[in-house]
Amino acid sequence: SFGLNIRLPFEQEANPWIASDPKLITFKYFFTRKLFLVKAAHAVAMFPGGYGTMDETFELLTLMQTGKSAIVPVVLVEVGPK
Repeated sequence: SFGLNIRLPFEQEANPWIASDPKLITFKYFFTRKLFLVKAAHAVAMFPGGYGTMDETFELLTLMQTGKSAIVPVVLVEVGPK
C-alpha cells in the first residue's frame, strides 16, 4: 500500500502513521494524485476526511460506473467516537 499526500500551502502534513514511510508519495497537483489513486489501485479504503476525500471518492466511483476505470473493491471506513 501507498500513502498519497498533496502539497498545499497552509495545509496539513501527511498522516503521522505514514509520514516517515518510504511509500509516502507527495503530489503537487490534485489531478496527478487522483490519477495515481485510480490507476494503481487493486482496492481502495476511504477513511473519513473533508471535501477532498469526498471528491476523490465520487471521482473513483464515477470512473468505475462509466467504464473509464477498472472496477475495484471500495471500502468506506467509519471511525467511531474518540
